[in-house]
Amino acid sequence: MDYEKEGRFLPVPENDELSQSSKSSIGSMNQRKHLIVRKNKGKGKKFITAFETNYGNTFCINARTNQQYNVKFGSKEEESLFSVIIATGETGQTPIVLFYDNPEQYERHFDVLIKDETKQRWHKRKSVRKL
Repeated sequence: MDYEKEGRFLPVPENDELSQSSKSSIGSMNQRKHLIVRKNKGKGKKFITAFETNYGNTFCINARTNQQYNVKFGSKEEESLFSVIIATGETGQTPIVLFYDNPEQYERHFDVLIKDETKQRWHKRKSVRKL
């Protein structure tokens, strides 16, 4: 199938279908701020602001604080950060990548629980890399 002839394209962060109210420029055009709305365990809605690292960023960005890490996006060092991909459609057609200092920071940010074995595996992998 020839996508160019049909005027179609593969979605990239700059071309997804988010509404203008969901998009905002935070410092540069490549950084993206998302407002994610989730059910709050029977207490109405919960609003979560998350900062995405996308393919245009040179360095990873903390999803909660919007602070830049000294880790290049796509590098081997990226594995020193805890990353989550949001592919639920809440942020448009293109999944977003979120980076955190550790799994516990993600748990606090999204008010979720991660399996203990997942956290232990991540912490073990990180401690092995420091050696």
